[in-house]
Amino acid sequence: MNQKKIHLTKGFSLVELLVVIAIIGVIAGAGFLVTTSFVGTSKLSNEYTHLIQLVKKYYKLSNAQNEPMFMTFDSDETNYLTEASIIKFSDDDYSRFGLDVDCSGLIGSTSYEEVNNAIQPDDYNFQGMRILVCPQDGYTLTFNGICFNGKNELAETVVLYIHSMSDSTLSCDSIETLKSDFRKKLTFYSTGYVEDERNF
Repeated sequence: MNQKKIHLTKGFSLVELLVVIAIIGVIAGAGFLVTTSFVGTSKLSNEYTHLIQLVKKYYKLSNAQNEPMFMTFDSDETNYLTEASIIKFSDDDYSRFGLDVDCSGLIGSTSYEEVNNAIQPDDYNFQGMRILVCPQDGYTLTFNGICFNGKNELAETVVLYIHSMSDSTLSCDSIETLKSDFRKKLTFYSTGYVEDERNF
């Protein structure tokens, strides 16, 4: 009598398949988080460099033209960006030639003009970022922005923080609670010296 050998091909059980799918899901999720974190950090670094370049540009321009300029930062949460605005005295406002003129007279002027270059709007936009203007420790700010006085100085030392709009809105008192990986700090001293934290 011939006996037939039956070969059973063993497959994966449903439990084994579910375990493998779960492991793949965990690995993919971890990879997504790492990639997202890297992209966010890279974006912050790029916009921080952008901020330094913009501030230095108008510091030099103010000194070259020997007149004050005032830079402010306005966050637009709807469009997910912060826009820098720069004003100076208009050409027909002769008070700009005053010896002691500063941003107080500029802000109070009814004839100031925008300095922003309309041809390059991206120079003034910080996509997905907030910029916070803060005083140096132990001081208060006279101006809620940066006052370039046109005499190789600033009216006061200003500390700028830049961080992602995906984070909660923070104040000058609470910004330091945000991990340094998620915010960058730029100190612009009244003497014109820039303290770029990337150098430390």
